[in-house]
Amino acid sequence: MQADSASQHQSETEVDITIKTGQALVSLGPQLSSAVMNHPAQQASFGCIVGLIGDLRACEQPGDFTSSSAACSATFTRPRRGARLIQLTEPYVTNLAQLRELIRLAKDRGCEGMALPQGRALVVSSLPACLRRWGADHAEQGRVLVATRQQVIEQAGIGTAMHHIRGVSGDTASRSGIMAPWSIYPFSPEECAALICDLLIFETIVSGESLVTSIEQAGLHGELLLTPMDIQVGDARDVLRAHWRERAMTWHAHSLGLVLYELVEPETLARGTREALQSDRPPAEPVMVYTREAHTWLPGLTND
Repeated sequence: MQADSASQHQSETEVDITIKTGQALVSLGPQLSSAVMNHPAQQASFGCIVGLIGDLRACEQPGDFTSSSAACSATFTRPRRGARLIQLTEPYVTNLAQLRELIRLAKDRGCEGMALPQGRALVVSSLPACLRRWGADHAEQGRVLVATRQQVIEQAGIGTAMHHIRGVSGDTASRSGIMAPWSIYPFSPEECAALICDLLIFETIVSGESLVTSIEQAGLHGELLLTPMDIQVGDARDVLRAHWRERAMTWHAHSLGLVLYELVEPETLARGTREALQSDRPPAEPVMVYTREAHTWLPGLTND
């Protein structure tokens, strides 16, 4: 339970929500270098990871996994002490298909972007393709990346937003024990290995204002907790609060991992929040599990 410092909310019962974890929300700015990709250790690691992912997928049998969505999702979540899983009826809806398409394009063009619905922008960069196209000209490579990012931000309708919340896939492998690992993303083993090795990097950008809009469209009152001075937002930072009657639920930065890394649609997260808030006696630290969530990560091996 967390006390609310704002006097107008003192009478409300507030709960902290944990919806898997994310990483620090930072701006994309990797120094892509041919030395990284061509280093023998990097190439050896990439090959081993591809082979390992392929072997593990070949060994998967339906009997290896429970058909319960909650139980399957629990393998990807390690709730803190006192947390409790809440099985929701709200379906798990993501834009991973769009990410897959952008990866395909970036592997050919170097970098590619796309505006997603509900105020989001998505940019993918491929290190091997960047090196083929621009070689050691990092300045041109950076210029194209910045231009691509700005273009899709404008297309997403969030160009004038005060807060752009960013999640970057680079350098996140094995950083979180409760985030869905890159190896089980519904992509090819080579693409999953490229994400692990940072040969593929994607960046999701969402505006804080669009998150508030999603909350309010779900019939809740949304409150953005960021200030104009917030530039870097760490995992524990309170970002957003959703209110329903005397209850309130806080989205911390790490709670936005679903939106930024699993590309769950904000409206799905908002409706799930409403369902959790309206449930009987919600726990202080709910971990929400969506309907058919396990099917996204284990297609063909689950019955949810």
